[in-house]
Amino acid sequence: MDTEDELAIDIDAETDELSEHPTKTLVFVSTFDPSARVEVIPTSDQTVRDAAEVSGLTARDGSAWTVYDALGVEVAHLPSFDMIGDVLYVGPEAISAGSVRNPRRAE
Repeated sequence: MDTEDELAIDIDAETDELSEHPTKTLVFVSTFDPSARVEVIPTSDQTVRDAAEVSGLTARDGSAWTVYDALGVEVAHLPSFDMIGDVLYVGPEAISAGSVRNPRRAE
């Protein structure tokens, strides 16, 4: 075993802090302006939607909005702590679409 491969322990070290702290934020991006990015430190009792309101990227005119992940899945209802470190997108709420059966055509 080389001396370069050995682990050196400093008994006189005053702290055990890491040189790089892991991220503890959510990054919110506006779907209208991708350059608008805001980092928010969530609290333990917040949903993702609550944290997004803190970001200031939400609709101010009363229109419906929600939060999506990078795949376009709505995540507004999830606990914010479950999404720490993720980049999330704030934008208009999607209109539910689907097949509507025509009531006039009874077959």
